Amino acid sequence: MLVTGNDGTPTPTLDLNNVQIYNCSNVGILARTGNINAFNVVTNNCGEASIAFTFGGSYTFTHCTFANYWPSPNQTCVFLDNYDGSNQYALTQTNFNNCIIYGSTNYAINFEKKGADANFNYQFNNCLIKFNDFNNQFSTNPLFQFTGSRYSNCLIARNTTTNKPDFKNPSDNQLIIGQASAAKGTADFSFSNGTFDILNKSRNTSPSDIGAYNFVIFD
Repeated sequence: MLVTGNDGTPTPTLDLNNVQIYNCSNVGILARTGNINAFNVVTNNCGEASIAFTFGGSYTFTHCTFANYWPSPNQTCVFLDNYDGSNQYALTQTNFNNCIIYGSTNYAINFEKKGADANFNYQFNNCLIKFNDFNNQFSTNPLFQFTGSRYSNCLIARNTTTNKPDFKNPSDNQLIIGQASAAKGTADFSFSNGTFDILNKSRNTSPSDIGAYNFVIFD
C-alpha cells in the first residue's frame, strides 16, 4: 500500500480500520508525506519493513500489531524518516498507542532523523517493542533510549526471552497473542474503552491487551 500526499488538514487522508497486510516483498504500508489514522492494523512478512513513513507526515496508530518474520537479517517492522530535515518534510506527529512492534530480527524499529528535533516527532504509549541492542551500538543514540516522554509505559524486549508477545504462529501470519504474552493486560485502557479487537471481541475489561488482538488460550 502506497500513501502519498498530506493535504495539511486535520482530517486524515487515509483511515485504516481492521486491516491485515501480509507477505510483501518490500513494504506493507509505505507512506510519503502521508496523513494516516489507523486502528486494528496487522502487518507481517515484508522484505524491507512492515510499515515505513518517509518524507515526514502525520500518523496515529492505535491497537496495531506490526510484526516482521521475513527471512532476512535486514528487515524491520517500523521505519521512520524526515528526509532532509526541512520543514517541508517534517514528521509532525507519529503516535503509537497500545501497539506491538516485534519481529525475528533484533531491531523492530529503525529511525533516520535529519535536522532539528522539532521536525522529528514520535510518541509510543504502552507499546511492546523489540530492540535487542546486543553489542550496544545504539547505547548513546538519543532516539533509542526508551526513557522520557517519548516512550510512556512501554515494554522493551531487549532479548529473545523477556517481554515476548507469544504469537500463535507468526511464520504463518497468526499473530493472535496467548495467555503468556507480555502484551496481556498491559495496555492503556483509555485507548481501548468502548472498542473491539480485530476479531470483533470487546475490549471491555481493564486493563486491556496491547495489539490488535485480545489474548486467547491456545489449544
